Amino acid sequence: ENWPFTKVASVADQALLSFALTVAEMTKSEAFVCQFSAQAMHRLYERMPGYKVKMGFGLHYGWAIEGAIGSERKIDASYISPHVNMSEFLESSTKGYGVGLLMSEAFYKLLSNAPKKYIRRVDRIKRTKSEDPMSLYTYDMVPERLALLLTQERRRGRKKSRRRSS
Repeated sequence: ENWPFTKVASVADQALLSFALTVAEMTKSEAFVCQFSAQAMHRLYERMPGYKVKMGFGLHYGWAIEGAIGSERKIDASYISPHVNMSEFLESSTKGYGVGLLMSEAFYKLLSNAPKKYIRRVDRIKRTKSEDPMSLYTYDMVPERLALLLTQERRRGRKKSRRRSS
């Protein structure tokens, strides 16, 4: 199989691609995430052999209201919406499903057909009595394979740019 995102057709595809690239970069280099000293990494691996950084992601589509929260010295943007809560729910549920990414049905429907062939439905849930049931999806990827594909793509890109500049 080739790099699954040879053509990015939608904003949803771009969001999924961003997730995949982040995981690939994390897989290529633990230092990308850990940034511990060599001694600290050694102690960590002694205590937890085979330790790997894992992150969970939730992708959902919906509206949000942006509000400024803070004081005269510091102001932060905050986003309030049931859709923000849904993204947080998806992210926090990744551990329970044993996957790195959960996406909502609303997000899945925005994807083009190209990435959909790499996605599987993991569950159909109803969080509250008042909510309609919805499907949850994941993108099955082997991070090490994706990291290798990413490296190969970058090498091809460098070779093309060298040929153009010669």
